[in-house]
Amino acid sequence: MSKTPKCKPIKTFYTYLNIADPFVAWETYRGILISPDCYQIEEHPSISFWMLRYLRNMLSPQAINELKLEVIRQKYYAHEVSRFRGFYYFENKTTAINAAKMWQLKYFNNFCLTDVGIDSKAIYSKLDSNWITLYAGKESDNDNWIHSYWRGEPCPGFDEPLWELLVIARGIIYNNELRMQAYENIKNSNPTTILPLLEEARIAAYLGSDLGHCSPYIIKKSETKYQVVDIMDMKDAENPIYLHKKNDYLSNPINHENINFNDLLLINDYNKFSKLNTTNRNFEFVINNDIANDFNIYKMSHNY
Repeated sequence: MSKTPKCKPIKTFYTYLNIADPFVAWETYRGILISPDCYQIEEHPSISFWMLRYLRNMLSPQAINELKLEVIRQKYYAHEVSRFRGFYYFENKTTAINAAKMWQLKYFNNFCLTDVGIDSKAIYSKLDSNWITLYAGKESDNDNWIHSYWRGEPCPGFDEPLWELLVIARGIIYNNELRMQAYENIKNSNPTTILPLLEEARIAAYLGSDLGHCSPYIIKKSETKYQVVDIMDMKDAENPIYLHKKNDYLSNPINHENINFNDLLLINDYNKFSKLNTTNRNFEFVINNDIANDFNIYKMSHNY
């Protein structure tokens, strides 16, 4: 595997990908990062996988402030990209490295850093993450900082802004070494029967199909209770147009060095395939009544 998926990038941004998470590893090996607003809207809204760690702990100040950030965005700054649906990038490698030094997150390291080609339809908000660093983990009734954040103002008290980009785009992952390690992580922590679908998903991404793409969705259970589940797109598995395109690609000898036939042919050995099992990532969360009255999961999508 060496070829990256096809698109027409005009920008290069940077991001860290936590390939220790099987879900992120799967998307990394596919080679395309797809923000929810670039994907077909389902009955339930898809969200950015970067937000899951906050939703798991709804009692934390960080989670409460993330909900406040979204409520205020919906009310006053709907033209900005939602933190729940945008993907997080940095404009350049230097900013990404500075963020790693400040935030000290385990997977913010040189190996997990990748450049990403962003296509010509990219929409993004450029915001100073120092506001988040300074205020998001604290309890406060003063929401002025949230308005300053969404207005794109630099946060005082820092030597310079640490700009983060909330991006709506399909992006090509250029770091093939990271992608191959993502493959090894999946291979080593899942049954062998998962490998044919994994290779199918990578080929599909290269051919412009979303087959095998995974995304977390929020399902509303009641006025205050929600559930997060991962859903894999399998629509093209029976699409004759895509299947013809795939067969042409597989049968062309020019492409053979870029196809993992060993994994594809495992389907013949086992006569079945497995999907990525992410049930341990599924969870429920409850929003307190004060925020639930204003929080609308169906308004998280960007207002074009």
